[in-house]
Amino acid sequence: MEEDSNNKEINEQNDENNNKRLNYEGFIKKERKKKQKIDHSIPLKEKPTQEDIDSHSECLFWIVNKKKHRAEFCKYKRAKDSTLCNHHKPIDQITSPSPPPPEQPITSSDSNNNNNNSTQDNNTKEDITKPKERKRIHCPLNPTHIIYESKLQKHLKACPNAKVGQRNAHIELSKKEPYYKENINDLNENEKLILEPIVLSKVSTGNLINISIKLDQFFEEFFKNEIQSLNQTHKSFNKIFNSDQQLKHIQQESSIINLLERSNLYNSDNVYLEFGAGSGKLSNHIFMSHEKKSGHILIDRMKFRSLKKVDRLIKNEKGCHHFSRLLIDIRHLNLSNLSILEEKPFVITSKHLCGCATDFTLDSIFNLLNNSNEKVNNNFKGIGIATCCHHICNFNTYSNQSFLKDQLNITPLEFQLICSISSWATIDENKCNDKDGEEEEGDDEDDELIKKDKKEFENQLKMEFNNQDVFSIKRKEELGYKAKRIIDYGRYLFIKEKLNLPNTNFWIYTNQSKENLFLVSNK
Repeated sequence: MEEDSNNKEINEQNDENNNKRLNYEGFIKKERKKKQKIDHSIPLKEKPTQEDIDSHSECLFWIVNKKKHRAEFCKYKRAKDSTLCNHHKPIDQITSPSPPPPEQPITSSDSNNNNNNSTQDNNTKEDITKPKERKRIHCPLNPTHIIYESKLQKHLKACPNAKVGQRNAHIELSKKEPYYKENINDLNENEKLILEPIVLSKVSTGNLINISIKLDQFFEEFFKNEIQSLNQTHKSFNKIFNSDQQLKHIQQESSIINLLERSNLYNSDNVYLEFGAGSGKLSNHIFMSHEKKSGHILIDRMKFRSLKKVDRLIKNEKGCHHFSRLLIDIRHLNLSNLSILEEKPFVITSKHLCGCATDFTLDSIFNLLNNSNEKVNNNFKGIGIATCCHHICNFNTYSNQSFLKDQLNITPLEFQLICSISSWATIDENKCNDKDGEEEEGDDEDDELIKKDKKEFENQLKMEFNNQDVFSIKRKEELGYKAKRIIDYGRYLFIKEKLNLPNTNFWIYTNQSKENLFLVSNK
């Protein structure tokens, strides 16, 4: 018994020591990861001193890293008969002997042949025994990579630059598809203006007040009545999902399906074209609500990690009468060359179609209905699109510029300012004390990939709020909401007038997101 108790004490002590060691190692790692402050007041050494050269025994190539504010010698070993390593040595001076061939066992037949060939010249024997020099070359994808010419193909398979190209290979491949046509859905291509993103913190108080007065006037004129709200899930919801699942996005999708059904756009015979499909969650939900009997075309310019998973859930089912995924920018999508649209009825739909992607989608429908035959026009049933990310919109790509010029009588710069103000609609009072508000986005699984596409624009824009505190948070949120609705109202008129779909409506389809407007129309 005493031995057992002693063993327990020893084990407990060992566990404590291990935990302390692990905690200490974790602490050290965190400390190492902490960024050290760079003192830019200290000038960088553009060239090493003689003392530096004498004290360094490795490669004498001097590296100046202005980003890290650091200058030092290369740490690789020197090549033979040189003060530089093979990486920094001029490529015409880099040669190395090829490895000797592997030794093979000598057989009786080989010994006979050796006896027969004993009369060969000594010079030829010397040539064979001399090692051949292997040539080094620059990698064609990245000149900083220096490799053996004989290993070029092997290097290209593992080269990081090749992997980057592979990720974007679908963009180049899409250009060979029959449905690709350069800028076909950019209806304003010939009238481009040079417009820089507007940083709200740099807008004068007077301009902000003037645009706020206009937004109030526009909203009163176009939205005299409140927008209809229908936050109800579809009847199929409880059959498909259970309470253990994350229901936020699923409930939004179900509400969209409910609105499609109310607008006579919900039928298992339809082919649903989901624009900005991402991983295809909305299409999968529609497919399951039809008891796995419908057709789907998923359109997105990006490849998602979860792409194969959701696609297989649809296309491998017997009830799926059509499935395809188009990896293409909507700007270049020529719907007229999709033969399936002549064969089956189809509906255009999307959940959280970001910024100018909504305008390109409307332009693509306009081109389709004006350049197609009667079969396609008869098969077209309608549209159901949830808009979002209005701060990414741009005057050059906006689908209804005549609405801005003729009815609103605003300049392109004023429209850019309205787009920037739309970011105020998503201010979170609990998180934001007059700091940046963020736009809500689509599926959680797709957030990382979507953010990569938007970060360049958002970082450039830096949606800061006016430093002079011209408006309260509630007022900013109100103006942001009005800005979004004005942008969407121009699209609403485009659908009614340019697409000849008079039966077009606004709906608020969810209370779980501030990006909650659904544009729906049918023939």
